[in-house]
Amino acid sequence: MQQVKTSPIHTIVRQISTASPEDGLSKIASIMQMGQARLVPITVGGRLAGIVAEEDLLKRLASGCASEIRAADIMRTNAPCVSIYSSVADAADIMNESQSDALPVVDENWVYHGVVTRSDVIAAVMNIARPPSVAGMATPLGVRLTTGGISAGAGSFGLYLAGIAMMLMIEAARLIIWGAVYAADRLFGLNWTAMLSSPPAGVWVSVDIIHYVVVPLQLAIMLLLIRLSPISSYHAAEHQVVHAIEMGEPLTPETVAKLPRAHPRCGTNLMAAAVIFMAIVTSLGGDMGVLVALVVVVLGWRRIGYYLQQYVTTKPPGRKHIENAISAAEELLEKYRQGHWTSNGFLHVWNMGFIQVFMGIATIALIDYYILPMFGIVNWWL
Repeated sequence: MQQVKTSPIHTIVRQISTASPEDGLSKIASIMQMGQARLVPITVGGRLAGIVAEEDLLKRLASGCASEIRAADIMRTNAPCVSIYSSVADAADIMNESQSDALPVVDENWVYHGVVTRSDVIAAVMNIARPPSVAGMATPLGVRLTTGGISAGAGSFGLYLAGIAMMLMIEAARLIIWGAVYAADRLFGLNWTAMLSSPPAGVWVSVDIIHYVVVPLQLAIMLLLIRLSPISSYHAAEHQVVHAIEMGEPLTPETVAKLPRAHPRCGTNLMAAAVIFMAIVTSLGGDMGVLVALVVVVLGWRRIGYYLQQYVTTKPPGRKHIENAISAAEELLEKYRQGHWTSNGFLHVWNMGFIQVFMGIATIALIDYYILPMFGIVNWWL
């Protein structure tokens, strides 16, 4: 317990938006509601100038004429703060002495770094602190979790393999399509292979129809392969354990297994938006196609992304997948509570895992377009 109390304060800092002295009370109220803290920091040039406390805001709203009031009119300029170099115990002492529910965090130059709340301090002292949000990825080697500053679970090699697996499933779907087209040509004397090898003419002729049928079929086969692969089970377990962390639920297999397999921040939602947009624009064309695509994406991409997660990119995980996700979560929380994280920009991006996944994708692309042609294998899927 003593080790937790002496942990650096930055392990529990919340990144709450700031306001300027000239901002109105409506913005102050919005920031307070979204930040779930009982104060709003007021900054000038990145430096803390004061705070607007919840009780001061409520009193002024009750008095009327709120539309004419600015943050500068009600902010406290002598509110207690805590140094970014302080410990959790220091923050607890300041809160007890000042009877404050939240403290702005500043450095020696009064540069604002965030806010710590009483509940965050209590959680840290009791060693139950959890990050407010967690990102994750499913890999062939298991679940990867990260807050950006720290990561746990499957390492960089697992992420690299995830990129390779993604490309191999795309190539497999392409091979299945081209194999079926080639077989149809042989069996029925068709000329679909040549038609598919030609670019679309841009009008509704037979060449274009083949392309418009084959492209969605290839996508459907790729999604089916994802669903059949172990990655979809790890993907589900990743979402469930992220829900458990963010909701404060116990990290037990029984509890995690009951949580949703879909997550609103999943990249599947963005993939759905991109695919829908491109499909509509390609089919309709012109300005009208772009307009219809934008309307459909804005109105339906989250719902479609949810169904893709629920029925395509995830499937009910087995106990081993859930236990793997829980192990990654416990590792992440241990690092988080001990303050073993970095704010280095590159390491933050690296921890998110996109670079490693891209490296895996690039490896297969390099083999396809540069290595295989050296051995006389060009467009091997034709």
